[in-house]
Amino acid sequence: MLLMLLGELHNYLKYEQVQTFSIDTNMSHPLQINLGVFVAMPCALIRVDVLDVSGTQRNVHSSIALRTVHREEAFGPKQQQQQQRRVNTIRDMHVHDIIAEAGQQRRGSRGRTPLPARPAPMVDRIEDAACHIEGSMMVGKVSGLLHITAHGHGHGGAYVPQQMLNFTHHIDELSFGALYPNLVNPLDNTRHEAADHHAAFSYFISVVPTTYIDPGMRVLETNQYQ
Repeated sequence: MLLMLLGELHNYLKYEQVQTFSIDTNMSHPLQINLGVFVAMPCALIRVDVLDVSGTQRNVHSSIALRTVHREEAFGPKQQQQQQRRVNTIRDMHVHDIIAEAGQQRRGSRGRTPLPARPAPMVDRIEDAACHIEGSMMVGKVSGLLHITAHGHGHGGAYVPQQMLNFTHHIDELSFGALYPNLVNPLDNTRHEAADHHAAFSYFISVVPTTYIDPGMRVLETNQYQ
């Protein structure tokens, strides 16, 4: 009888993750993009724009912050180690863990808040400067382009000479919807090196609205992408 009881208790306490799919019909509400990326160029050379399929173009500099940092801060081993520790800590989270971690963030900001302004570091050479782009922006739920480029390349502004371009970058965070800093996204901790001044990088992303429901019927609304 004791063995039967333990077996039944084990089956009761054991949970199973079930996935179902449905169509998102809520297209009228905007979608929040949370961005944190380092680019190996001074901020003065960089612009960030959003262009959607309807032809609407937005300069989103009012929603995000561009902060000049030393390249060692952006691409050095310390920064990479911090990101890797974060990924390793929550790599194997289950649904109830995800909701519990996300719930801790509900009382705070629902977007990515740029770090407080501080004096730009002393950078002796332009080759040693990098730009930290950080913040959250609202866009429509339609196909579009988030474009990080140099002035005069694809958009307006004074033309930046080709030899000054370096789109080596490190993605600290790219997520959609309300920000839950403890969740790991596919492009978090992604780094790519530009082979030359002509190199450019493109990421083709499909965003999928996602609802997590744990055994206690707690609900978390967020988004996944691939």
